[in-house]
Amino acid sequence: MRSYLRGQVARQTSAKSQVGLFTSEGEPVQKTILLAEDDDSVRKLLGRILHKAGYAVIEACDGIKALELWAERPGDLIITDLNMPRMGGEQLIQQLLSANRQLRFLIITARPKTLPEDWPCLDKPFLPEALLQRVDWLLRSDLPTYGYV
Repeated sequence: MRSYLRGQVARQTSAKSQVGLFTSEGEPVQKTILLAEDDDSVRKLLGRILHKAGYAVIEACDGIKALELWAERPGDLIITDLNMPRMGGEQLIQQLLSANRQLRFLIITARPKTLPEDWPCLDKPFLPEALLQRVDWLLRSDLPTYGYV
């Protein structure tokens, strides 16, 4: 299993630390994640993992549906599979980046290919903790105005 953020050093979190964002009073701040994955079982599993961690999850079966859903309700983060029918994750992200350079996203893939050097990527298979740590880091960090490209 390879889990990395190219060009960035991810913040280390202990296994016992809570995942997610909290107010100064300790109340959870719910963030919305758009999850684009063509494999139904993987999408449902990842959706459950994210939901249990306190995130609102909107699911899409491909890049075209993800674009439609994002236009209706932009979220805080997009998690997308790289290889999907109709429109893959790379095309989806490029299209959304053209409108919003501050977009936060994570590419997940079983078949790594050449991506821009510092795009955040998580290779399948991965542990739920690796996914949640990456999501937590992407949502908490002060990334520069679209610092991945």
